[in-house]
Amino acid sequence: TLPAQSVILACRMMQPDKDFIDRFLANRFVYFFTSWFVPLILVTTCPVISIFLSYMTTQIPHSSFTALVQLIQNKGFLGALKHAAYPALWGTHESWLFLGCFMGLALVLYFLPGKKAYGPLTENGHRPSYIDNGLLHCLIFNTLFFVGALYFKWYSVTIIWDVFHPLVCSLNIISLIFVLFLAFKGVYAPSCPDHGRTGRGFIFDYFWGTDLYARIFDIDVKKFINCRFSMTFWMLSGICFTFQSIKMHDHIDPGLALSALSQWIYLFKFFVWEMGYMRSIDIVVDRCGFYETWGCLVWVPCLYTLNTRWMVTSPSGLTWHQATVIFSLGLCGVVFNFWADRQRQVFREKDGQLKIWGRPAAAIPCTYQTTDPDTHKAHTHNSILLVSGFWGVARHFQYVFELIAALSWCALAGVQNGVMPYAYVIFLTILLVHRARRDEKKCWKKYGASYAEYVKHVPWRVLPGVY
Repeated sequence: TLPAQSVILACRMMQPDKDFIDRFLANRFVYFFTSWFVPLILVTTCPVISIFLSYMTTQIPHSSFTALVQLIQNKGFLGALKHAAYPALWGTHESWLFLGCFMGLALVLYFLPGKKAYGPLTENGHRPSYIDNGLLHCLIFNTLFFVGALYFKWYSVTIIWDVFHPLVCSLNIISLIFVLFLAFKGVYAPSCPDHGRTGRGFIFDYFWGTDLYARIFDIDVKKFINCRFSMTFWMLSGICFTFQSIKMHDHIDPGLALSALSQWIYLFKFFVWEMGYMRSIDIVVDRCGFYETWGCLVWVPCLYTLNTRWMVTSPSGLTWHQATVIFSLGLCGVVFNFWADRQRQVFREKDGQLKIWGRPAAAIPCTYQTTDPDTHKAHTHNSILLVSGFWGVARHFQYVFELIAALSWCALAGVQNGVMPYAYVIFLTILLVHRARRDEKKCWKKYGASYAEYVKHVPWRVLPGVY
């Protein structure tokens, strides 16, 4: 009868489906793994790793991973961490004075005049504005830093080396507290419509952030920390470490000097292109959380300068001829990386009306939508995707040049220094592969069918024939 059939059907519908249960459990595992486990591991271990990396390269007579392992074996992990961090955990008078002056000068230069520029529209229709004064900041900061050290002798030109370890320890404490402040600020006093809890728990909110474009007294947190502190610190570090090497060994180490110079040129290029960076995935997708803010306050100064810092106590052993060959390779990477980034930046500024490699730029028209946070109405916008020049070779071909430059900086540490000086390029490879995938996910979501057409024209993600 019909009622009996209905009961049987209902019972079958209520009976658990094995495939459904497997999918449910898999999704729960993925949720736990990505929302709790991985963020918690990174938040708790990365600060410890940064302290050990700093200790290993500045407090041990000869930079040595083996010496660090022996320390852990002798004292135990917690004992080794206490030995490495405790004397400098709260910083020193010199490190706090340096940090205050460094941040203070960067803050003053933040308000230099310049042309007004804008970032891309967010999903909620917010368009961040900036003052394009990065190059002016770079020139003035470098001039004042070296004039103060070499001419007026207010401080040693090796000051970054002198205060490095206590600075890393104290920056860890400052940044962890600051990220917590930003997490609450994004919920209760946001700076833009793109804010709020992620819905994946407090740990993930702390890790990822709750505000896309956090501002404090009209100071853009990302621009100030990512660019004005992080990149400037990295830029000056290599030069300071070169002077420290000369002080210790009474001669110039070709590997260290040319690695520092190559990185300085790369970062000078960065400040020329700063407004292009303000349109990158670091800015338009990543929120102001541990991943972004702690990373730029601690991880960049600690890991990105590792190869030059390593060579201070453990020279490269390279001749000028050998170092120059490697330097030239890295310089090509820097130039081509800038060329690729600049190509896309000019393409956007001229709305596609230009020639690339002697031919009119080819583009794919596309549309995307934003939502007005007040009226909740959707608005459609027009855009174009570049398929000429480097951007017609692979969708992220500029990463290849960046990796070539990074590899050269690490190779300038020489052969006898082992694998540790290569930590930066290994990390960068993982970071850029992951970033390429995240960027593509964003573009598929934003442009839909137009991006599918772009992928047909440019099938390779990073390196043609490989990936």
